[in-house]
Amino acid sequence: MTEQGSRKAGRVLRVGFIGCGEIAQAHARAVAEAENAKLTYAMDVNPEAARDIGERYQSPATTKVEELLASPEVDAAYISAPHHLHAPLTIEALRAGKHVMVEKPIATRLPDADQMVREAARHNRLLSVCFVSRFAVTSELAREAIARGEIGEIIWVEINDMHLKQPSYWEQGVSGKARPTDWRGHKDRAGGGVLIMNSVHPIDLVRYLTGLEVDRVYAEYDTFLHPVQVEDAIAVLLRYSNGAIGTIQSATAAAAGREGQAPLRLFGTKGQIALGAPWAGKPAMSIFTVERNAWEHREPPAGKDARTRYVEHFARASFGEEELRVTGRDGYRALEVILAAYQAGADQEVITLSTL
Repeated sequence: MTEQGSRKAGRVLRVGFIGCGEIAQAHARAVAEAENAKLTYAMDVNPEAARDIGERYQSPATTKVEELLASPEVDAAYISAPHHLHAPLTIEALRAGKHVMVEKPIATRLPDADQMVREAARHNRLLSVCFVSRFAVTSELAREAIARGEIGEIIWVEINDMHLKQPSYWEQGVSGKARPTDWRGHKDRAGGGVLIMNSVHPIDLVRYLTGLEVDRVYAEYDTFLHPVQVEDAIAVLLRYSNGAIGTIQSATAAAAGREGQAPLRLFGTKGQIALGAPWAGKPAMSIFTVERNAWEHREPPAGKDARTRYVEHFARASFGEEELRVTGRDGYRALEVILAAYQAGADQEVITLSTL
């Protein structure tokens, strides 16, 4: 059934929010803008946060997860909580018979991510990680260009995610307005720093655009600027399944960042694609081909943002109208690369992913 067909049928996915913090605000707007989804319950351990989203979207609010999961008005749970809670909350929701959208990263440990995937299959429910950058129109343009062979075989991937986060970030998020909490700076709760928090998006996007898997990983990282337990700067060297080489340079301690430069570049034997940051709301795509010997900027038509497109797709997948495009296994693969990088840096040796 097409998207238009879904609207005519009047099917609406009822979504309960588990965690109503900073990123949940963006997801709530996306659900509200989606034509086939509705926010029907809000839960947060902070009653004010739950009440804020609940009142804004005219839904009940609670501080108890079990109350939300027991509601017949909830078909799917959206989970936005500290990283170490993703696994237990997801498993609880799946066992309650709910589909799940969970924020990135899927978990902080591979066994937890694997259990999440297995629980989804066991209970015949959808599990998806919110890799919304896949749903930017520019990402689709880049993927189609690569599939057509416009830049030839991929030989080099460059991710540059260099920026400066203010001290307030570690307790009050990117906006500086989130409720005070210190989980972001603790390794046992966050799982790591800039790589798992931010670079997880382009790591997944490269896999989606190219179909390539990572075979080997080496990394160096440190904490230079912020009084936290997690890295604020990391360099990663990757070897992909087709032999291509990849580099990741990520930091939250980089003064002035890399303003004006494309954070993701894919080099092929016949050209290059420079992609903006769809994960940060800055989509743009430029392509250079040896055949044309020139850059071409491809700007998609205006439309819904990537997060809204993701929610609408997830709803259609839950109705059985489409195959789910971002699965729990996709979240597992991205986490596998990240944890390999952390292990490589700690052990000062190259990690082959099959050894994890």
